[in-house]
Amino acid sequence: MRSGAPVRIRGLAAVYIALAAFAIGCGGGGTAGGSDTSDEDAATTSAPQPRERLPETVQTLGIDATEYAFEIDPDELEGLEAGWTRLEFDNVGQEPHQVMFARIKDGVDMAELAAAGANDSSGAGAIEFVDMIGGVSYIGPGQQTTALVDLTEGPVLAMCYVPDRNGVAHALLGMSTTLTVAGGSASPDPAGADGAG
Repeated sequence: MRSGAPVRIRGLAAVYIALAAFAIGCGGGGTAGGSDTSDEDAATTSAPQPRERLPETVQTLGIDATEYAFEIDPDELEGLEAGWTRLEFDNVGQEPHQVMFARIKDGVDMAELAAAGANDSSGAGAIEFVDMIGGVSYIGPGQQTTALVDLTEGPVLAMCYVPDRNGVAHALLGMSTTLTVAGGSASPDPAGADGAG
């Protein structure tokens, strides 16, 4: 067994060397012996680029996740405003959780959507009925995070598709809810009106 290890190590070393050579070759206008760029070129290529500004938010949405429910503040029945929303997600449960948002497409029959999603832990059966918006993909017990989500007008599903130890998505165990999102002001351009960062 030991005689095969050096060959494997040499093989991996060759791959790393090839990748390093490729990276150096793609690295810019320098030569193998050094840089052929002037100080002026170096100054323009190494200057930090302006960062895009984050979009202005229209509201903050707090969500606590536990087994198998969301506690939402403000109350989802009171309605939310369309636009960029600061999401404060806190997993107060004992299992990993997520919150993903999907806008229900216009004209979708809710009974048909429910039937398509029933007993489907992947969510694949219901995907044709919704447009995914985003959310927080996965955090462990006791963790918190924030995210920005651009909520669109109309009914929006909030759901957790993390599977339990038996492979059943939490959404099928009751960890989903429908938010009412009313029309709001147009979502601001993330880079700002003038396009400057």
